[in-house]
Amino acid sequence: MPKGLSKEEYLAGQLSILRNPIIANIFFRLGLIEQFSTGIQRILAAYADSKTQPQF
Repeated sequence: MPKGLSKEEYLAGQLSILRNPIIANIFFRLGLIEQFSTGIQRILAAYADSKTQPQF
């Protein structure tokens, strides 16, 4: 868990605390990621109808 971020904020995708902003910026410019702070919400949406749920 990134410092300064609560579990609730992390799971809600309210904040984006990049662990490595240089790599994140490169991935963004290469089109490998669309935007920051959407991964957890996408994972939760993908598992919404699944019996098995991700654990964070």
